[in-house]
Amino acid sequence: MSEQIVSQLDTFETQVRDGRTEEAKETLTTLEESFRSTEAENTRVYTRSLAAETEIDEDVVSAYSESATTIGIRRSQFLLQAATYLSAPDSFERSELLSLVESLRSAESTTTERRDQAKSAAQSATVPARPAIIGISGKRRLTVGERTELTIQVENVGDEATDELTLSATAGPELTVGQSTQNLGTLQGGSEQTVTVPVTGAEAGESSLAVELTVDDTTAASDAATVAVTGGAETTDGTPTRTATDSTADGDGFPVGMAGAGAAGVGAIGGGAALYRYLSDESEPESDIEE
Repeated sequence: MSEQIVSQLDTFETQVRDGRTEEAKETLTTLEESFRSTEAENTRVYTRSLAAETEIDEDVVSAYSESATTIGIRRSQFLLQAATYLSAPDSFERSELLSLVESLRSAESTTTERRDQAKSAAQSATVPARPAIIGISGKRRLTVGERTELTIQVENVGDEATDELTLSATAGPELTVGQSTQNLGTLQGGSEQTVTVPVTGAEAGESSLAVELTVDDTTAASDAATVAVTGGAETTDGTPTRTATDSTADGDGFPVGMAGAGAAGVGAIGGGAALYRYLSDESEPESDIEE
């Protein structure tokens, strides 16, 4: 996948240099999808490496940890700045965007090399039960009264079976959470389970859905996902009010208005495309690893 991402970055760079904006937008969307496809594997390898670090070379774990905790932020910076440039070229210097492309291209190659080394080392180690939240996906922008389901991917990246697992989900007043506590039973080594959590927009604003895995009331893993809720009151001209996080999209649905958004809220692992998708009204897997 790394070679594919590097190739897509090459294509994007050429399209930007040639001023082929519409083609560059399509490539940017393809890149976001490629980033997403690597996020679960990054989380999986990172978590297992941490659990096995007493059995494998500390330098291997440290090197991958360094890359893994920065690649998501680098990806988010690139996606946001690229979307800003392609939507409003005058708002961002092309040379700065191309510099981001070069930096990300190098980081992708380094991260893949270090991930492969850590994965190989961790596979040869014996790892106790290690439940992890690999990702959260689902619609991240709701209107008041709208219901959706967030999908949570849980996996035991260790070799031994877990004890009984409980998943709990809580949120602020902006969201009503259904099935806030679910018993998952045990997970065999290397197995995974998909859990759905229904949520409904309760009031306008932004809420963090906190997800936690526990074993015997002890936290084994945690994650968080941001959901924005719009609607409710109207302005004096009769149009719906908008939250501070609302973004604007042009006719083809390409996200604009991202300038200044930064990489806030992006997890260290699995957050590379998070804010981009959040502003684009798409899925946003994020993961925070319990060490």
